[in-house]
Amino acid sequence: MSRIRSRDEMSSSSSQEASPLHKSRKVDKDNKEQDEAGAPSLKIIYELLLDMKSDMSKIREENSYLKEGFEELKKTAEWHDKDIEALKAENVILRSEVKDQGESIKSQSNQISALEQALDDLEQYTRKFNLEIHGIPEKKNEDLDIIVEDLAKAIGVESFEYGDIDIVHRLESKFKPRPVIVRFQNYDDK
Repeated sequence: MSRIRSRDEMSSSSSQEASPLHKSRKVDKDNKEQDEAGAPSLKIIYELLLDMKSDMSKIREENSYLKEGFEELKKTAEWHDKDIEALKAENVILRSEVKDQGESIKSQSNQISALEQALDDLEQYTRKFNLEIHGIPEKKNEDLDIIVEDLAKAIGVESFEYGDIDIVHRLESKFKPRPVIVRFQNYDDK
């Protein structure tokens, strides 16, 4: 047990420790080269940098694609904004027109109501000259003027003259006999 070592023992242990080549050639469990301190070798760092460069290139490409998509969306949004503004302006105009039309309809409705009332009043006024007679039997080729004159004599109207009558006719009706309308020239003759 001498302190002297054999050459084989010395060379294997001392040469491995002293040689930088052996120092950087250590392989870890993932088959990656490391130095004795556990730091990755230059080759691994270089490969990692190449991988990162490739990844960065892919990221830039994807970013470029996303940027193009974003710009397209931005243009579309601007176009839609213009359309929305145009539609808003058109909506304001249409609302104004609808408001004007509503006011016009209201005014015309009031005029129609007034005209209906005036027409009703006029019809009422003209009806005051009319006499409606029911129950006179209908005959073919009848002369209503003579029938009304005979009726006036039968009920004792003394001042009746044929010239007092403006017009005589039967009303349209689904019931028989149809009523007879006598329109007088003067309200007092009625």
